[in-house]
Amino acid sequence: MTDNVRNGWSWAQMKAAELEKAGCGTGNSLLPLKKTLQADMLQFLIYLSFAEGRPGVRALKYIREITGMNLTQDQAMAFYYTRKLNTMTFLSKVPVALTFFALGDVRKIPAAVGERLPLSRRLKDVFDAAGQGLVALDSRTSQKKLEALTNYGRTMDRFLDSKAIPKTNLPYGTFTPGTGSAPSEKTGAAETQAQPAPSPERLDQLMSELHSLAGLHAVKQDVDTLVNLIKVRKMRMERGMKVAEVTLHMVFSGNPGTGKTTVARLLAQIYRELGVLKTGQLVEVDRAGLVGGYIGQTAMKVHDVVDKALGGVLFVDEAYALTVGKGEGDFGQEAVDTLLKAMEDHREDLVVIVAGYSELMNEFLNSNPGLRSRFNKFIFFEDFTQEELMQIFEGFCKKADYKISPGARAEAERFFADRLANKPDNYANARDVRNFFDKAVEKQAGRIVKLKKVSKEKLATLEVQDLKGIRL
Repeated sequence: MTDNVRNGWSWAQMKAAELEKAGCGTGNSLLPLKKTLQADMLQFLIYLSFAEGRPGVRALKYIREITGMNLTQDQAMAFYYTRKLNTMTFLSKVPVALTFFALGDVRKIPAAVGERLPLSRRLKDVFDAAGQGLVALDSRTSQKKLEALTNYGRTMDRFLDSKAIPKTNLPYGTFTPGTGSAPSEKTGAAETQAQPAPSPERLDQLMSELHSLAGLHAVKQDVDTLVNLIKVRKMRMERGMKVAEVTLHMVFSGNPGTGKTTVARLLAQIYRELGVLKTGQLVEVDRAGLVGGYIGQTAMKVHDVVDKALGGVLFVDEAYALTVGKGEGDFGQEAVDTLLKAMEDHREDLVVIVAGYSELMNEFLNSNPGLRSRFNKFIFFEDFTQEELMQIFEGFCKKADYKISPGARAEAERFFADRLANKPDNYANARDVRNFFDKAVEKQAGRIVKLKKVSKEKLATLEVQDLKGIRL
């Protein structure tokens, strides 16, 4: 058991005792919050240890070190089935102790003062760290255990979100989502700026920003699993244990406007906070930024772009354009070959993400024998639903200090429903929402300037007539 897990578990037990004294405990002298917490952790670790068959001796020893429960393999199996840890019912329930920790946060008891995170968020981190320690015991990466760990973590996150538990206790302005990510350059020079030291708080904020995005449920789970994998790998390295090679290059597939660039930018910074990358900038490029018009120019362009991306992420948008339908004399394939060589030369300080339509990206990966082996992580971005498009629209309005009247809201919902039912060839998900918002603001401005008296309320409100008749 690492110091991180040991210290976190000691903290959780101490806070459980403090919560009990503050009136936020179980109120049951036979099963106080400290023992409830112990039972919750035992259930969680047994659930995780059975993700790929029976737990081994090392796993049982690890569970004993944390919970104090000395179980044989048969006792662990009996516990697993009698508590129904093999069912989806368990996965949908949060640790009982977490509900009391959340109660302490809501009541703002003294035990929470001075903590960098709300008590319940910190307890969730303790469960995560304990789970990562258990997964790290395996001699190879256990995908099923990582997925089990991620799924249970999401259950806890959803519960805390439903209770409106804030994601940080840090003073406002320490880190503001949306401003902390490094800039993205479209084949331009990378900006040099001072980088703060990696910190758990900043990683928490970046993950919160990711999970605050509309939709993208499967994408968020994929990123959660990847983060857990990196943390477990780091734990094994710190213990001097063998680690399998992990390829962090990725394929993002999906239609335009589904958030691929946004997630790539966040992922670049998440990698930096995890210690995978040094600087975490995102350099965005397309075919025009990689392919030259004469012999020798393409390799130079690729090397220039790679140099700007070192320490961060190179995001190649519409990567299929490098190889699809290009005849003799085209240098797209040269760009691919040069990029593959650069990825091999800079394995420790460069992550490449290629993105584009799903079908075309598959053709792209088949264009070179070495491509598919370099990109073994695939993340699919689904189109947004009507509700998610509306959520994105409301986000644009809130950010620009606009309100939506009831009539305007109904018109926006009608517009998005019709847009989804009759998708044009140029349909672009969130980009369409952005264009819709911009046109609504333009129409509102045209209406407002004709009024004799304009109040702040009128300036801030989009009415139904501002949205009607908009065409994209």
